[in-house]
Amino acid sequence: MHPTAEALLQAHVDYVLAELQSERLQPRFTAGIARFLERAADITLNEAVTPAQIKQTAHRYAIDMQLGGAVPELVGDVARRIYRHKALDRTTLNELVPDAHLEEFLDKTLELDKIYRALVIESVSNPIYSEVISGLLYAGIRDFVARLRFPGSKSAARMGRALSRRARPELGEELEEMLRSFIQKGTQARLKASQEQFLAAVESEHFREVLLDLWDDNKQRAVADFRSYLGTRDVEEFFVIGYEYFQHLRGTRLFRNMIDVGIDTFFAKYGETSLRDLLAEIGVTPDMMLAEAMQFAPPVIGMLRERGLLEEMVREGLEGFYRSPAVAQILGG
Repeated sequence: MHPTAEALLQAHVDYVLAELQSERLQPRFTAGIARFLERAADITLNEAVTPAQIKQTAHRYAIDMQLGGAVPELVGDVARRIYRHKALDRTTLNELVPDAHLEEFLDKTLELDKIYRALVIESVSNPIYSEVISGLLYAGIRDFVARLRFPGSKSAARMGRALSRRARPELGEELEEMLRSFIQKGTQARLKASQEQFLAAVESEHFREVLLDLWDDNKQRAVADFRSYLGTRDVEEFFVIGYEYFQHLRGTRLFRNMIDVGIDTFFAKYGETSLRDLLAEIGVTPDMMLAEAMQFAPPVIGMLRERGLLEEMVREGLEGFYRSPAVAQILGG
């Protein structure tokens, strides 16, 4: 390298290192952000980047990228630590969900009458539901008859069983089957008739009050109280199930379409908006940008300086230029 180029390189390195001193960083960042925003006022989102470019990046990381085994393992470790954290012993349900938010959520849910009407109708019409109700009724009737007591009832029962066995051994089974069939048919008819009554009960103000009373009875309980319902192993298994489902979901056409629609919608609304206005629209202010820069830059620069890496990195970035033929030609001239 030409001696003058070497001297210029050293002077340049010293200048950059001096500018990276902590007391000079904030004025530089402040001026840099101001200049960026001034220029960003004349550049629209469509001029800066295209929807296709953003889609390619989104697909690469959200769909195509294969997560290493360390990622789910790390998330599992985080979930287990959160599950055991002492803060859950001190945090109540009401702190997580204030009454006002719960009532808003409940009222909005009760407004979705088409959804819960469909759920009620499908549930009541389901043969399994009627079988369960019929089974309960049949068991109740049998228990009632077995416990029924009146003068001579024991003798009558014994006589009835003896006569049925003598006449036809299978008569008792047929009677039971007839009783089951009668109960089931009657149950199905009554369940259909009770649909509107059930829906009216759900839509009533009394139902809302019952739910709010249930909330009042439990809202002061700590979140940790519910560990007895959900153990560590359950948390891990739910995480595994959720992770495997997400791996499936991200490979579906719907997931890809959702990403593309979201990006297209964003560009349709903000494509002709300047970058400066776009940052302001989403809530990013110059003060926020400066605060983030000053939070991370000084400690990182200080660590690199202490390890002797800062000057080395600055020199490596500049040395190629000062060794270039263009500089040699300028100095030779």
